[in-house]
Amino acid sequence: MESCTREVTVSHTLNALISRLTSAHLQSTITPDEGRNVPWHYNSIHGVNTAKQSLIALDDIKELIEIKDEGILKEKVREIKERAILFLEEILKVGGYFEAVKKGFFVDSGCYPERANDGIIRYKEGGVAAGTIIRRDKDYFAPVCCHFGYNNLSLAQEITGKKIVDKDIEKEN
Repeated sequence: MESCTREVTVSHTLNALISRLTSAHLQSTITPDEGRNVPWHYNSIHGVNTAKQSLIALDDIKELIEIKDEGILKEKVREIKERAILFLEEILKVGGYFEAVKKGFFVDSGCYPERANDGIIRYKEGGVAAGTIIRRDKDYFAPVCCHFGYNNLSLAQEITGKKIVDKDIEKEN
């Protein structure tokens, strides 16, 4: 599965719009590449930023637009709540969150309780690089990974032409 920045942006913007209009206050910050391969942190950060910017832009939208109390929206809200409750009950029934992840409950393209059986399975123990530590090379640099340990800030400064400050290093000095 390929990651698609446009798809992510559209999904997060629509999620934010629905959240503001319905007061649901739910946001998905998952990106298309997170389930099928190792997630890239910048995609997660873009997802959060898109949601944040959309929510700010939509502040007080309910002062401009009124949602009808009757009709399909009211019916859908109830249906979604019922499906969510049943889903949470099933998670408890199988032994909790980690068991549900192991059974592929999440990112299944079916509409619960129906399943397409294409959910992503993750095991609590094992997996790619389980039990290993991979040390970063001295020239390692990732734009959004300063908070994950050593990051070659001098390379970042060279690339961007700007002084980059690692707040953790500043605190130590």
